[in-house]
Amino acid sequence: MTYVIQTINPIPVVSIVESGYNNTLKHKYPEYSNNRKYMLTSSWIYDKTNALIETPHEKFYLTHKEVIFLNMLIEDSCIISYEKMIFNLWDDKKNVTQNAIKLFIKDFRKKLPPKMLKNFKKMGYKLNID
Repeated sequence: MTYVIQTINPIPVVSIVESGYNNTLKHKYPEYSNNRKYMLTSSWIYDKTNALIETPHEKFYLTHKEVIFLNMLIEDSCIISYEKMIFNLWDDKKNVTQNAIKLFIKDFRKKLPPKMLKNFKKMGYKLNID
């Protein structure tokens, strides 16, 4: 009995999905480009690949939670509720205190342009992009 062995070239599903995702983002956010950078303001750039925010004078490296939160804010372009934050950032732990959320936001705001993150009382947060 003889077997023929043939290699199979798998379809690069990840690159197909990623290119579709980038195309969607380009239509929704014209500032977003293929190099995975997003213009927060004319001089502040969010580099998704390197998890950092660049200003003309500084670079702010983001934590894992900050990257997740900023991506949520950019992709949803709506108010991110406290419940959604807890679910995505703290793995739906019910014992997350308001103080933990406030401290996270306080540290996160330091890495954003002034007045970029808007708080909606008792609702959540949204990017304030004009």
